[in-house]
Amino acid sequence: MSLECWQEVINDYERLLEINEGHDVIIYAGENDDFKELYAYSNILRIRSQYFHNELIKENVEKREGKFIIKIPNIPPHLFKIILR
Repeated sequence: MSLECWQEVINDYERLLEINEGHDVIIYAGENDDFKELYAYSNILRIRSQYFHNELIKENVEKREGKFIIKIPNIPPHLFKIILR
């Protein structure tokens, strides 16, 4: 696969993080005044991260209105957004 094709795939994933449609995971990153709600897709998180794979298969994983809820208070939102990318 050419470098140009890979760049298109990367750009598509970037766009997914920017839109607020179709997500099935809400991540609450940070705490107190430095707090943000980020949106993601469980299939992508499971494939790309063993941590999220383990979190999302737990029997007691929190769900609200059909969406997984994950709280990550110990990482500031601006840094967690970089991790998601």
